[in-house]
Formats: sequence, C-alpha cells, structure tokens
Amino acid sequence: MPFSYPNYKSEIKQYFKKYISNSTKILDVGPGAGTYSELLQEFNYSIDCLEIWEPYVEKFNLKQKYNNVIIGNIIDFDFTKYDYLILGDILEHLPVIEAQIVIRNINKFNKKCLVSVPFLYEQGEHFGNIYEKHLQADLTPEIMKKRFPSLKFYCGNNKYAYYLNYNLNSKIKIGRRNSKIKIPKNFVSPGEEGLRLESPWLVPKSVFFLDKILKKTDVILEIGLGASSLFFARRCAKAVGIETNLSWLEKLKQHSYNHGLDNIESIYLNDEKYIIKYINTYRDCCFDLISIDSNMGYNRDIFLQTAMSKLKPNGIVLLDNFASKDLFPVTHNMNHIEILNKLNLEKSHIVKDFLHCKWTGKGTRIIYPRIQSS
Repeated sequence: MPFSYPNYKSEIKQYFKKYISNSTKILDVGPGAGTYSELLQEFNYSIDCLEIWEPYVEKFNLKQKYNNVIIGNIIDFDFTKYDYLILGDILEHLPVIEAQIVIRNINKFNKKCLVSVPFLYEQGEHFGNIYEKHLQADLTPEIMKKRFPSLKFYCGNNKYAYYLNYNLNSKIKIGRRNSKIKIPKNFVSPGEEGLRLESPWLVPKSVFFLDKILKKTDVILEIGLGASSLFFARRCAKAVGIETNLSWLEKLKQHSYNHGLDNIESIYLNDEKYIIKYINTYRDCCFDLISIDSNMGYNRDIFLQTAMSKLKPNGIVLLDNFASKDLFPVTHNMNHIEILNKLNLEKSHIVKDFLHCKWTGKGTRIIYPRIQSS
C-alpha cells in the first residue's frame, strides 16, 4: 500500500535531525502518499521523489510535497546526483536479485540510504497498481541479513524494521594495514582460524606479496569469499564479491560486523548462471584486483573469462589452485606466456606462481602489471 507503517517515525525523524545535514540532497524512492516528505518537512531538505506508478502523482498531490517528481524505476534510474536515498517499503516489491542490485549500486556509488521493510507480509495490487504486489513476502530479520548483508539494523520490531547501509559509529579506518600478517599454523586448511587471523587461504608467500602491491584505493572483486575478504578490507577501499557457501558467508559477515569492517559487500549465489549475471552488472574496467577462488564444483575459468572485462588495464588477477583441472578446466596447464595471451595481458603483465607441495592445483598464481602505479 502507498501508506507506511506508523511506528518508529519519531525515531527516524530524530535520526535525520541528528545525522543528516540540511544541505543533503535526498531522493525518496517510491514515495507512495508522501510520508517522508511530510515527516521531514521542518528540516528544509531538498527532496525529490521517484515514483513508478504515475497515477499516484495526482492522487497524493506529490508535486506539492516534493521539489521534483520523477516517473521511473529505481532499477535503471541514475541516482548519482543525490547524496541520500530513502527506500521506504521498496525492497519487498522487487525480485530478490533486483533488490540486491539496487542496494549494491547504492553502495558502489558511496551513497547513504535508509531502508524500511515489513516482515512476513503478503500484499497484492492496490488502486490498480500492479507494483504494489509484494514479491518478497517472506522477509524476516534473519532473511534480511542473508539477502542484504550490507544493511545494518537501526530500529524496529518483529513486524517492521529500518536499516542503514552504513555504521553510524564505525571507527574502523579503511585502507589501514595491520602491523603484522599472521599465518595459521595449518595454513593448508585453516578453516575458521583463517577468519580469526584475517589471513587469506592462499600460499603464504603470495599473501606477503599481495601485502606489498595492494593500495588503499583499490577496489577488489572476489568470486569466493573468506579470510581474504577481511585481508583486502583492511588494506583497500572496498572488497565486493560472491560466495556460494551460505554458512561460510554467515561466519564471514559475523566477523566483519564484530570488528567494524563495513567495506565488504557480499552476496550469496550458488548458481553459475546467476553468478555470471551478477558479475556483468558491474561496469567494465572498475576493479583493481579480481580474485577467482570459488568452491569446488564450479568452473572458475567461466568466472575468470566474465570478470576480465571488469578489470582495470593495470589491474591484478589472483588465481588460487591455478593448476587444478577440476577448477580451471581450460587454463590449468597453461604456462606464463599462454595464460597472458589468453587474458590479453601479454604486453602489460607478469605472472608469478607461488608453489607449495601440499596445495591443491600446485599453488597460487598472481598476474600483475609490469609497471606498478603509485
């Protein structure tokens, strides 16, 4: 329905008063009857709205409530000129993958957002509006954590809740290196000890090498998450990626939350075609490093081929278990010249293999630019 849950509005009003400056340019997505325009009216914000169902504009006098009324869909709308987005009762109306893409795009452009959702609430069409139907009527606090791990609970109850896409009191300094790299004793199969030590499950010498060449401005794409995500998050601007093991992802998210790491953007997908589709939602040449380290049972060469277009010209490629035929059916037996030719990096990059006799697929391969940018 175009009307929002009435509870917690005073808390939201106080949140805006305390944390969001009057100069903030706000986009209210799916304004419905104009709840947030009325709620925040006294703060004199510059608020536009994006409404998908044009009849609501006249029905709820939206042109009198907002600076600008735009007819469109948040899925393909360019919101980058705004500082802050309000998604009041929006995610439940979208298919899961589209809702995840919306949140991911907001995070990607470093925009802040407020999200509200009802829990376990079935709804069909209203006022002839087909978009009023709930496509995620199964939402609960637990499902929100799994589907939208970057969102942090702000206030609510077992019927309805508000989330933010950032930590209000985050004290972590992104891009700040740990003083010491700690390698697990059983580094061949570290398990949760790797998470505790924030030590990537890679051949140890490759970890020290990465520590030297990473930059605090780097943005990382990982297919296969874990302790490496924590390692990257401590040293770089952002780590984003896909994990196919849900229980493992939950442990990673818990560690990230406990240690104030809010620059890891993760999603759970376990179908190759959806993983490829998700990779392709990113624009070309936007990542400084791509890591292909998915679980057994997946064709890493397909992920590598898809992700290469997203790598910057001077970017780094990280391939763990690079010589495993099961994981890399096409490139497992390629030498340095062959893999560089395969990836069209023969003129610009160098291959360095870190081998270990106990490692699946011989070891960890890092492909990095001949000339390191400062």
